[in-house]
Amino acid sequence: MRYILIFLTLLVLLTGCAKEENTASVSLQDFEMPDMILNNTTYTLSTGEGEPIKIHAKEMKVYLSSDKVLVEDVSFEQLDESGELYISGYAGRGEINTKDKVCSFSGQTSLKQHKDNLSIETESLTFDSRDNSVNSDSYVSVSFPGGRLEGVKLYADLTKMSLEMKELFSGEVNE
Repeated sequence: MRYILIFLTLLVLLTGCAKEENTASVSLQDFEMPDMILNNTTYTLSTGEGEPIKIHAKEMKVYLSSDKVLVEDVSFEQLDESGELYISGYAGRGEINTKDKVCSFSGQTSLKQHKDNLSIETESLTFDSRDNSVNSDSYVSVSFPGGRLEGVKLYADLTKMSLEMKELFSGEVNE
């Protein structure tokens, strides 16, 4: 009798906890885990030409297999050949592609090219270190000696001091 009671109890428990056919399952393969997590660190991104870009981050997650580094609370700088500050900036977060040297930043982002005193403020931008260009589809405020522009869809070539803005909301240029 005691064995029958134990058997019935187990049978009720096992049948009551049966898996439904329509439930979703998640495997660890669905998530890419970082190879390294670094806190309060500096990462040097070599561009192959010129001086490397130094990236300082509160948190840095390195994904070796996908050639990317995710950063939080980030600032960055690059010196020119004479050791003078060429580019600097900061952002809330970013993704750096270590293979093609493209950095995408977001969250109150600022970039300054010191040689020509060009300053870009936006919510997100992409910096391509291969050709020193900047793209942003967000609202952008650009200031430079003799003027300032506000609009969306910015393309800037930092080596030529060339700016293109698809839609200009306001601005002034003094000669």
